[in-house]
Amino acid sequence: MMASCPSCKRPIAIPGRRCLYCGAALEAQERKTLEEGAQTSALCLVADLKGASAKGLAEALSIQTFNAEQQVLRGGMTLVLVGERVEAEDGAARLERAGIRAVVVPEEEVRKAARPVFAYRGSFSAKGASLRGPEGTLELPVSDLFLVVRGPIARARQTAEKEWRRIEGSPLEAGMRIHLHRLRDLRPVEIDPFDLDLGKPPLTGSVLLEINEWITALPHGIPEDTGFRYEGPALAPEAPPEGGFGSMAGALAKGRKRGGKDSLVLDNTAQFRFYSAWRGLAQRRLRTG
Repeated sequence: MMASCPSCKRPIAIPGRRCLYCGAALEAQERKTLEEGAQTSALCLVADLKGASAKGLAEALSIQTFNAEQQVLRGGMTLVLVGERVEAEDGAARLERAGIRAVVVPEEEVRKAARPVFAYRGSFSAKGASLRGPEGTLELPVSDLFLVVRGPIARARQTAEKEWRRIEGSPLEAGMRIHLHRLRDLRPVEIDPFDLDLGKPPLTGSVLLEINEWITALPHGIPEDTGFRYEGPALAPEAPPEGGFGSMAGALAKGRKRGGKDSLVLDNTAQFRFYSAWRGLAQRRLRTG
């Protein structure tokens, strides 16, 4: 049986410091147990809700009609469960009988796809993108691009004390991540539009606007998924900077102390990468039938 979160009891595909579903903190021993459990073979079941019937979805998943209506109204792809092969394949069969297209993705592929290739310099054109990051130069022609996933990154500061922790009331500036999914590699390319050097001042005056215009101009066969904005943030310690031109400021901020207390920045980047990973793999399987 696949390991589950001790708090919400949902299966954990990618172990971390916090559950990606409910955000509950996982102690060191719990993380070790989950990591050992994640090595077992598991599958992710994804449902395509485009044109789906709320009644059919409710019956297939044994959920309340109201909840099914909300999911159908939101549309797009949704992660139904992460579990053993029998459970995932049974769920897929029930969805298909209800006229809802289902995709089953190996959990081990999701874990691989959740480790993106980072880009901190680049340029964009009608032909594609020329990017550079810690792994070197990457040429991404439009013909290799099949999905764009975008999501907001929530950030907060946590103060650790001897016996308790608290999230400070003043929220930190929110961020964003953009994943470019490629046909030739399971790992998407990750862009932080607020830490990307275009090599010259953007014509629009904003790097984010420049990227938005490029995405908007992509061929219609390349969809953009923005469904992550509906997910409740599951905060975890912020990942180390990846070498962008804002990395020095970020590194300095991490070591900063406020009021003599150690300060820790939290965000939901790991949650976004997990979402983008299963979303990209599901899209890849839909392309190949």
